Amino acid sequence: MVEFNRNENMDFFGLSDILKNKTRLSNNINANPEICDSSSNPNSPKIVENSELNKINNNELSKPKVKSQFNFGKCKVCKDKATGIHYGIPSCEGCKGFFKRSIEKNEKYVCYFGYKCVITPKQRKRCKYCRWRSCLAAGMSFEGIKMGRIPKIEKERAKFLMDDDELDEENQSNQLECVNNRNDPRVEQIRLSLKSLLNLNPSLDLFKSLNPYTLIPRTSYTELCITNSNENNIFILTLLKDRCYQLYKDFTLEYQKQYERAIRLIEKNFDCSIFSYNQTLEQVWKAFCLMTSDFTRRMVRTMKLVPGFDRFDSKDIATIVNERLFVCYGLCVTKLFLNNEFFVMLDSNTQLSKYWMEKLFTVTTSQKIFDYHAKLNSFRLTDGEIAILIPWLFCSTNLNLTNQELLKELHSYYTQVLYYELNLNQRNPDFFNELSRHLEIATDINSLVKSASFEDMVIRK
Repeated sequence: MVEFNRNENMDFFGLSDILKNKTRLSNNINANPEICDSSSNPNSPKIVENSELNKINNNELSKPKVKSQFNFGKCKVCKDKATGIHYGIPSCEGCKGFFKRSIEKNEKYVCYFGYKCVITPKQRKRCKYCRWRSCLAAGMSFEGIKMGRIPKIEKERAKFLMDDDELDEENQSNQLECVNNRNDPRVEQIRLSLKSLLNLNPSLDLFKSLNPYTLIPRTSYTELCITNSNENNIFILTLLKDRCYQLYKDFTLEYQKQYERAIRLIEKNFDCSIFSYNQTLEQVWKAFCLMTSDFTRRMVRTMKLVPGFDRFDSKDIATIVNERLFVCYGLCVTKLFLNNEFFVMLDSNTQLSKYWMEKLFTVTTSQKIFDYHAKLNSFRLTDGEIAILIPWLFCSTNLNLTNQELLKELHSYYTQVLYYELNLNQRNPDFFNELSRHLEIATDINSLVKSASFEDMVIRK
């Protein structure tokens, strides 16, 4: 019986193999003609006739050569064609080699284009930092290396990822088509929505004298949406609003966990006064100073990510931090003032309770802080509103900065963004005026807290 094996090219049906088998069988038949006659030797095995052999061979030759190759879809890093599962994800040869070289050489990359580069097959070599970050975000790791043949479950996973990519690309294509087609009814619906939002905002004339690209990146999409029309200026406000909200949520993630802890303690009627028994005044003061130092570093780092603030020099940044440090801190932790108690944790073992507040800042200052936050919480500010209030307070025009022109420009922008957010939440004009007056108290509290010293605490004690 003819046996078909894989040849060097890994083809199941090779032409040379079939011809060799055919020649060998034909020679055997010619050398032993009696084997063709089954009647002369009934015990001999029956051999397929030459005509049948030709028929089998012709059928096999007519079959196309099938290359065994699995479609892995597109590279999860740059969207080029993936050649396999490399380091745990479908990726191309270029990104596979880049990730390997980066690991082996322990490379340290820097982005010179604002840390917002888009990684595509044509531009993936432009910025190594953003490409490296895209590799990590996509899930590349040495733990994902697979040896030998690709298991069936890995193929199914790659197929799922490929389908997911195709769906994302289809959605993006539909969105771009919607934006580019000015006659599309969906576009008209969006423009009508922008007009309705415009009616909620009193004036957008300030945008005529400002350059929006000082705050947002210049891309083909923003160039399409940003014009001199008031409707498209809403687009700028939305970008700024969303960016502030994202930074705020990342910055206050730990405080959100502390808020959930506070709710659990309140539900259990827990007595927070027990935190005052096992620690000394010096320990709490050191914990407060370490917390303040860490908060200041994070505040400076995040401030430089807020659109527009990266254009201030280090001296102006220091002035903003000095004048607005505890104003910002108060807005971040205001939800932790509950039931006439303060539930913020200075570290894993130290809660800055009302008892310790009175010891650190005097009873009068502590009561002023609690009254301020009780009133502030009565406004029921959303996270989105607080996220914009913080940069708005950072660029108050009463700050003594060297770059006054930039300060006024940013104040104009963030005032408009704040109006926009308040109007979306259906806040009336009196709400903003009352809130603004109340926030002025925070500057006094900032000065009182900064003036606290351990020597004064010891004297009062």
